[in-house]
Amino acid sequence: MFKSCRLYSAATVAPDGSVYLVPDMAELARLAETASALPLVLAVEEMPAPAEPNGPPRVLVVDDSITVRRVTEKFLNSREYTVLTAKDGMEALERIAEFQPNVVLLDIEMPRMDGFELLGHLRRDPQWARLPVIMISSRTAQKHREHAEALGATGFLGKPYQNDVLLDALQEVLASGHDANNTHEWEDQPA
Repeated sequence: MFKSCRLYSAATVAPDGSVYLVPDMAELARLAETASALPLVLAVEEMPAPAEPNGPPRVLVVDDSITVRRVTEKFLNSREYTVLTAKDGMEALERIAEFQPNVVLLDIEMPRMDGFELLGHLRRDPQWARLPVIMISSRTAQKHREHAEALGATGFLGKPYQNDVLLDALQEVLASGHDANNTHEWEDQPA
């Protein structure tokens, strides 16, 4: 996972569930030594920006139901999306940096780390703070929607949903990005 990342050698999970990257101290020392030998402007310019993966939009589907994961993956693959699935928030955290999704479809109730916890982690991490996250759950009570919105969800779909509604949601958030303060027509579509 960290082969292409020169500054970090690993990641660890704290007792509270927070994920922390472990810096590669030898690489940081080499970088500091090289940077001190060059003018500051040149040292900064030499570090390339991480490349944004090209190709079809990447969707991370996080749901504890294997049926939901497989059906959603098959449907979105047929619409030329690249899909990766995870069975819970912990597995999603393990895969997200390598996959670099454009949008996450996130269930609420899952073992080990639920959707609300994962959403909180994503919003606290500067790299993923603006990543569009659509909560998809059978828990459609107003309190669940409000909690998702308070944590920074981009939108909320109730299960079951129509495939066309999911496509509308994906197209909208991929075009407009993350904005937790907007409303979406697709959120109130009947199943």
